[in-house]
Amino acid sequence: MINNLFSKFVTNELFFCFIIFLSTYLKIFRVIYYIRIMLEYLPLYNGYKWPISLIYFLTSPITRFYEICFPSFSILPIDPTFYLTVDILNTLIGFIDDIKDACAENLFS
Repeated sequence: MINNLFSKFVTNELFFCFIIFLSTYLKIFRVIYYIRIMLEYLPLYNGYKWPISLIYFLTSPITRFYEICFPSFSILPIDPTFYLTVDILNTLIGFIDDIKDACAENLFS
């Protein structure tokens, strides 16, 4: 289905390079977000030291977005916005990888 849907738009090499960049960026962001989730459950870490504060700085915009969209989740003992974010990132990465495969098939066949 992806091949038929994007067959008119995926004949450009620049679009293919952009899709590869976006896919790689989202995969790196997903790893950083996994690190943040693991650090949230460690009780004895200092969140103001350099490497940990960088992780929080990089992932705070998307976390704040989901906290604004779903404010009622903040009363639960485990914050499900982490899991919602990971699920949306995985879905987005899968969709972009499908587009990337369609681009590669149209460009290099």
